Amino acid sequence: MYDAFFTEGPKILYRLALFILKSNESKLVKVELDKFFSIFTELIKTIKHKKLMEGALKIKITRKQIVEYEKEYEENPDQEILGLVRA
Repeated sequence: MYDAFFTEGPKILYRLALFILKSNESKLVKVELDKFFSIFTELIKTIKHKKLMEGALKIKITRKQIVEYEKEYEENPDQEILGLVRA
């Protein structure tokens, strides 16, 4: 995983997170936001490294898209998520 980080930089982190979210979407949409992060953390522990990397590398996202999403979030952050962070 570290070699992918050195090759792709932070982009691989987005790809990994997107793969985990997408592959567990049916479970995660049923969860209240305050429980989401603990369940997400547990899901990460159950995914085999090889499957995680193979799935993440299939996620197509550009650095330009990442910058656009970051800018969009900075301009209009999700207040519910910010409330959890401050709690």
